[in-house]
Amino acid sequence: MSILRKQSRIRSRAAQAMCTSLGKEKEIMATELSRRVHELSATEELINDLKAQNETLLEKVKKCASEHKEKKLHNGGGEIHVTSTLQERNKTLDGYRSMKRRLRVAEEENGGMRAAMDEMRAKIVGSLERIRGFKERIVLSSTAVDVREEIVALENMFECFEMMVVNKKQGDCVQHKGEISACKPSVLA
Repeated sequence: MSILRKQSRIRSRAAQAMCTSLGKEKEIMATELSRRVHELSATEELINDLKAQNETLLEKVKKCASEHKEKKLHNGGGEIHVTSTLQERNKTLDGYRSMKRRLRVAEEENGGMRAAMDEMRAKIVGSLERIRGFKERIVLSSTAVDVREEIVALENMFECFEMMVVNKKQGDCVQHKGEISACKPSVLA
């Protein structure tokens, strides 16, 4: 009996130790389960918040899409409007380039005209001096002056001026090589 008692006590202690161990495991599992339940509820709250944000963002996107669609309809098709605006700008730039080329050509022509006018001015000044000299020689000269030769030379000068004005080119007229002199005898005489 005593052995039975001892065995019974040992079994009882072993059962008690096992129950204590099971109780501790149960507490650990309950704590772990409680922590997991808490994490799960926090995750569910986060998911619900994200769903609400997603719905809000979806509404905003739909609103922006409808506004963009309305703008596109009001502007006559956004890309078409942008393309036509760019084409208009390109036409304007081409017009400016064309005007710039025409201005450059006109400035070159103007420079040529000024050069021709300067040359003509110099020839006119020379011709006027020649006429004044001829007039003085006629007045002061007591000898016979070949008026016909002087008049022919003056006619040639004025014909040259006329050709320069008509042609607007330099060097079209023939230059008179001789000097008109009132004192020289006439070739025809």
